[in-house]
Amino acid sequence: MTKKILIVEDDTRLSNLIEETLQALDDIEARVFASGDATMNLLLTGEYRPDLAILDYELAGSQISGEELCVILRNSFPTLPIIMLSGRMDPQDISDVLRACGSTFIQKPYSPRDLLGRIEKLLKIS
Repeated sequence: MTKKILIVEDDTRLSNLIEETLQALDDIEARVFASGDATMNLLLTGEYRPDLAILDYELAGSQISGEELCVILRNSFPTLPIIMLSGRMDPQDISDVLRACGSTFIQKPYSPRDLLGRIEKLLKIS
């Protein structure tokens, strides 16, 4: 069964790296968005339900931050695994975000192997 992964990352290089990393897994369908706004448009249709979300915390240039999008996703899909990515967070921010909405947190820069391992664990695949 194909697993749907929602990727919301405003840095094209990083979203491309995430997509390349996902190629190591079978039966994965990734949807990539550069802003929380575009993601909300998809979710509001009710036609898309991801199996995992990978979100950038900040999302520059978006009216909806990664943190806000995370809370929206958590409220809409309570069991959805969410990986938060960020390069600028102190330990208290990380704790607050994980408590509010995230399943796990990865500090940028990160290794593709670490990301892949977390995805496999959260989707319970190997």
